Amino acid sequence: MKKKIFGLAFTMLLSFSSITAVMAGQWQSDATGWWWQNDDGTYPVNTWQWLDGNNDGTAECYYFNDKGYMLSDTTTPDGYNVNSDGAWVQDGTVQTQEVNKSTSENKPIYGSFECHDGYLDAVIDIGVYSDSGMDYINMSGATSDGRGMAEFSGTIIRSEDGNYIASNEFGELVMFSYDGENTVNVLYSKVSGGMFFYGFEGTYTRTADIDFSMVG
Repeated sequence: MKKKIFGLAFTMLLSFSSITAVMAGQWQSDATGWWWQNDDGTYPVNTWQWLDGNNDGTAECYYFNDKGYMLSDTTTPDGYNVNSDGAWVQDGTVQTQEVNKSTSENKPIYGSFECHDGYLDAVIDIGVYSDSGMDYINMSGATSDGRGMAEFSGTIIRSEDGNYIASNEFGELVMFSYDGENTVNVLYSKVSGGMFFYGFEGTYTRTADIDFSMVG
């Protein structure tokens, strides 16, 4: 019995280690679910894929079905478990693989940013969910006169034009850009706020760094 278990584990290790990690692409979603779109427009189908979607140097392994959608909170057709975020788990632990971190940005985006422009006083925190490895953004703000306020929390994906998009289960949406150093510009926000809160749009300046290997 011990030999059989070892053989299964060794086969599984060989199988997953043969999959190349991918960083050049982005998460996409619709009403059906999530998929990974490569920069050339293709997407994985009926396969496992190591993905470093947040560019933190650590990839997680995901399974995509025959239509290209990521499986989550289930057992894959080849008998492995994935959690609610779609990541491969063993005994409840997310399996990871170290990859070479992209240098496309001068400085990791993770940190705290603030905006005080005379109309809006708002704070943004950007980090990584420790369980899934996906990026998140938390936002809270109020109008300077105190009449309106709102909050937003969502998962980040990157759009094709280089901006970032964050969405959540309530259908709320935020789009923003990052200059690679210390400035985030919120370009568009569709969030639930009071009647006197018109959005998070504005320029946010970094106030603190976050160790992206420790956040979430």
